[in-house]
Amino acid sequence: MPSFRGLTLPEKTSLITPLGYKILRYLADNVKRREWFTYEEISRENNCIKCSEIINLLYDLRLIDKEEILGKDSFRLNFSGLIVVSLKELYARGIIERAGSVIGTGKESIVMHGETKSGEKVVIKSHVLRKSSFRNSRKYRSYAIGRDMISASIMGASIEAKALEMVGLAGGHVPKFYGGSRNSIVMQFIDGRELYKVKDKIQDPEEVFWQIAGTLRIAFKEVGLIHGDLSEYNVMYSMEEGKAYVIDWPQAKSVKERDYDVYLSKDIKKLVNFFNKNYKLAIEEEEVIEYIKGD
Repeated sequence: MPSFRGLTLPEKTSLITPLGYKILRYLADNVKRREWFTYEEISRENNCIKCSEIINLLYDLRLIDKEEILGKDSFRLNFSGLIVVSLKELYARGIIERAGSVIGTGKESIVMHGETKSGEKVVIKSHVLRKSSFRNSRKYRSYAIGRDMISASIMGASIEAKALEMVGLAGGHVPKFYGGSRNSIVMQFIDGRELYKVKDKIQDPEEVFWQIAGTLRIAFKEVGLIHGDLSEYNVMYSMEEGKAYVIDWPQAKSVKERDYDVYLSKDIKKLVNFFNKNYKLAIEEEEVIEYIKGD
């Protein structure tokens, strides 16, 4: 049996046959309905006389999990399998031409390099709510309440996709949105670093602050959204462009939600504290909130 250890997700994707993709997509489409499926159920629902070989391959590739339930081997989709489905769909829709190496793996996402058919560099971000962060996600992210980890990850990706698209079209400084599928979204590659990593290299911190505030104002006034989790960790700064991009929008809140102002105040407080502390500025929270909400 071949060894699949060390293969990347794009490499695993390239090994999936049409039938294997059909089975993975079937499991992904039914994740809300059920978690575990037997050999017999998968074979019957996918119209194949004997699916055991391809199911075993998917298991060997670690795209599905296996457990004995009531005396029968049963299988469920895992996050690697879900990402493979989303990559296949992104390829099929012409959103990406290539998926590359992993840029980073966090508590709630896997981020990969990618490329469009026209050669543009992009980022493929797959939302992955792991067990270690799922409890906190349900506490702070209303969309995770009552959902399993995979369904909540898909919902988080959908919220972020809509926020990036709408805020970007309105003129806010966010990565350009190219498209998405399932728990994965494709966005512009920003040649920069998180704000906290370049704080000593910014020449005009007050200008950068008001750039960020300007994006928050556009999101609030033009789109009706609040970031909901703003900090120096989810602002990317491009030294070459001299431009700050607000990233990571899965916790975006509508201004129509109850207590939206609480989330707005938290965002502004974190931003003001970072700039005042690191650059000896004297920006007032009330001034910023008035700017964001005012005419």
